[in-house]
Amino acid sequence: MSTTTKQTETIADSLDLRLSRPLCVFDLEATGTDVDTDRIIQVGIARIEPGGQADTFDQKIDPKRSVPSEVEALTGITTQELTFAPPLEDVADYMLSYFEGADLAGYNLKSYDLPLLEAELGRIGAELPPPEDREVLDIYEMEKYCRSLSLEAVYERYTGVELEGAHEALADVIGTTEVLSRQVEEFGLPGTVEGIAEEMSDGYLDEKRRLYRDEDGAMRLDFGKFGDQNRSLEWVLKNEPDYLRWMLEEIDDLRGHFTDRLEELGYKAADV
Repeated sequence: MSTTTKQTETIADSLDLRLSRPLCVFDLEATGTDVDTDRIIQVGIARIEPGGQADTFDQKIDPKRSVPSEVEALTGITTQELTFAPPLEDVADYMLSYFEGADLAGYNLKSYDLPLLEAELGRIGAELPPPEDREVLDIYEMEKYCRSLSLEAVYERYTGVELEGAHEALADVIGTTEVLSRQVEEFGLPGTVEGIAEEMSDGYLDEKRRLYRDEDGAMRLDFGKFGDQNRSLEWVLKNEPDYLRWMLEEIDDLRGHFTDRLEELGYKAADV
């Protein structure tokens, strides 16, 4: 674990948010981008406390397989050096202590780092610790919400200098943390994790931005068969009940939203 005092101070000084609980900013490097088949080779974490103190974790991980040449070229991490690193199960307990009680932040976190981390933990019989209601800030999504570019380009635009050590996990964590603070300042975002998460939802009911409520309270679909038409759930119920039944059966993470709205309309899911 190669964190320096200077790096820790940089993280602590760069974040300007009012935290109600710890914020865990993290980044993973891996053998590839497939959550099911690829494996973590490095973890970088910064845990920032509400009082401003920061603690960092920087660890190479033995993936128990070779690292593709393109990944070696991108990250500078070689198969040979990882043969001396511990496997994930040997550091999992200590690593997970950084996530305890914390909200999460990272760059492209929702699409890549978080699903990969959860998959890797599942493979060794572990899982993220509470809280269940943690907020997840994806700096990439935030930048797309405002302006879309890679982490290196975003960092350079905000700071005027190149991001040193890009694609090295803790360097990316430091860059992500500084970009987060600059975004809050430049775009007038709320100064709390909860406030940012609420604003980023933009009225959507789920993180994948598939359902939202319109001004009249109707639930509208922004995906699938009727996504481009923004059909309401009421319209689908009346005109395409088979499709609604399919959604209730197959889309687990939206079922609760569907059933809540059906109850508002005087129906039960079993009646559809």
